[in-house]
Amino acid sequence: MIAIDDKLISEDVFSSYFACELETCKGACCWEGDFGAPLKEEELNKLDDVIPHLNKYLPEASYLYIKENGAYLYNDELGVYVTN
Repeated sequence: MIAIDDKLISEDVFSSYFACELETCKGACCWEGDFGAPLKEEELNKLDDVIPHLNKYLPEASYLYIKENGAYLYNDELGVYVTN
């Protein structure tokens, strides 16, 4: 355990990787979090390739938002790409 201010953090966080488990979270990270799900740079092209095939399954508001703003953005605060 590592103490940061008044919080104890497990050292496992330094060796664990984020994995979206949509069936478990039901999109909570994307809807309730301050930022979208983190993306690796190699995932950006994959996302660009699949988005056109997924549009018909998205609610209209989500489709229009992605069309206007893109599916991801670079978050300066985190230093990574995240879902929009």
